[in-house]
Amino acid sequence: LASCARVLDATFLGVQAPIEPSLHRKSQVRPVWPAEAVPHDPSTPVPPAWVRHRENGIVYCLDVTRSMFASGNGTERMRAARFPAQGEVVVDLYAGIGYFTLALLVHAGATHVHA
Repeated sequence: LASCARVLDATFLGVQAPIEPSLHRKSQVRPVWPAEAVPHDPSTPVPPAWVRHRENGIVYCLDVTRSMFASGNGTERMRAARFPAQGEVVVDLYAGIGYFTLALLVHAGATHVHA
């Protein structure tokens, strides 16, 4: 696994199981490398499972063991980037990692987000 991580320039490898079917739809990533990622010590400032995903000029950063990234929403995030939000203040009650609110800030010209 260390060789695979080196080739991918990765600091964490995990296996994604189906998303939990509960109301909260929690991530079911199982860390497999490095060994110290299993289990994670919550007192560590930056958990080893933090990943960066670049899409539409936005870099999303998340701990994949605690949050899920829905790659299937890409077209919706791009659509939100084209909303006429110039100068608007946006309130997003279910922002999560900012799928839509970041697109509104970066591309659609919103001035502030409450999430």
